[in-house]
Amino acid sequence: PSSIACGQVTNVSNNYIQVNGLGQSKAGDFCYLESTEGFNLCKINKINVDSAEVALLGESKQINTGDRVLNYHQGSQLKISKDLAGQILNSSGKILNAHSMSDSKTLIDLEAAPPHCLNRKSINRSFITGNNIIDGLCTLGIGQRIGLFAPAGTGKSTLLGQIASESEADINVIALIGERGREVQEFINDSLGETGLKKSVIIVATADETALARENAALLATAIAERYRNQGLNVLFLFDSLTRYARAIRDLALLNGELPVREGYPPSVYSKLPILLERTGNNSKGSITAIYTVLTQQEHVQDALKEEIIGLLDGHIVLDPELAKKQLYPAINIEKSISRCITRLHNHDYLESVSKIKKIFNTLQDEELLMFGGEASEELASALKIKPELFNLLYQGRNKGLDLEELKSKLTSF
Repeated sequence: PSSIACGQVTNVSNNYIQVNGLGQSKAGDFCYLESTEGFNLCKINKINVDSAEVALLGESKQINTGDRVLNYHQGSQLKISKDLAGQILNSSGKILNAHSMSDSKTLIDLEAAPPHCLNRKSINRSFITGNNIIDGLCTLGIGQRIGLFAPAGTGKSTLLGQIASESEADINVIALIGERGREVQEFINDSLGETGLKKSVIIVATADETALARENAALLATAIAERYRNQGLNVLFLFDSLTRYARAIRDLALLNGELPVREGYPPSVYSKLPILLERTGNNSKGSITAIYTVLTQQEHVQDALKEEIIGLLDGHIVLDPELAKKQLYPAINIEKSISRCITRLHNHDYLESVSKIKKIFNTLQDEELLMFGGEASEELASALKIKPELFNLLYQGRNKGLDLEELKSKLTSF
């Protein structure tokens, strides 16, 4: 068709492919590079005076000068299957695990605008995750966006799998960005399980894939979640991890000549993060309740990216390696975790109970003093009496969570 722009590869480097003759193309357009291996999805990174710089989403070793690059002028839209529940996709939208799939396709915009601030439904209903600590003490609202801050080895994947399997969401959209290949398989088989997979769409870009593939997988996952939201569904969006997405943006920006400004991250990282995060939440049709994982360092180490993300989200859940060492799962630090929407979801009396339980956990920090011959205060002695029952209720491991009203009744009794 005459609407197709056809260019030719003139130079191939480790980072980008130079193409001449793409006409009225623009940066961000998806194109198809025709090589001896077939058609490879690629994206225009930069437009020069007489050429364009194009990057492949996947790896290809059979690219030669003279190969054709076709731009169908779809912009940032990508054609994917309509039937996605139970499927695992790569960063190009190709289904990796389908034994039989529909030929029905749809275009999806990877860079859609966030919902207008005046068109978002209020957060006024609880989102039940099936986790007693989150539901009882750090309650999420439908359409809330929260960060899960976790060092390695604290049970992050297990917690995400539990939430995906037991939450009240209509559909789960799960982005696995920059994970090790082994971890992807373990998450799907062990943490998510067959039940969770049936109502999930998983988008994967592993650590060995290009920075562009990792960035594109994040955009594709967000766009798929938006598609289900626009159908009026209650979507659970699990994004693991936001840190690795930021690193992918950083790698691409440095290749483009940007200079690092804050702890090694260039300006585009701090401009793209809020755009991505604002795309989730509620709109006038449905909801996306989003949990973004953030890889954390030691507490005394300054982390500008972590502080930026905290400021953009509606709260944070903190996993504690000390609790994991004691085999207390989920290893959520109750004192440091907060939902900024909890006051909209419960009455004053229950919020007082939440505050009381957090004070009990604060008091229990003094328990270690008893090992050195100290005497328990009246408050500590009282806290130690209820500790076994309280811990058994909250640190549930892989057990199923309680119904919200039953859970609230038990928590108010302490």
